Amino acid sequence: MDWKGAIEYVGLPCLLKDAHGGGWRDVYVCRSVERCCCTQRRPSHEVLQDIIEWDKYIRCLCSDKRSTADAV
Repeated sequence: MDWKGAIEYVGLPCLLKDAHGGGWRDVYVCRSVERCCCTQRRPSHEVLQDIIEWDKYIRCLCSDKRSTADAV
């Protein structure tokens, strides 16, 4: 894995996490190339993601199976 190239593209700090989700379990903040290399468990199943800072976080859940256009 070209960790240096991936981190140059994504930037530091970044997140290393499971590609299939996991409810924020096994999500690692990597502040160096060494941290990404040491944390890596299954290289074909993980995502390296930039950290997006925000002031407010809103999660919207929908329980209706209709599309938004149909629900209006």
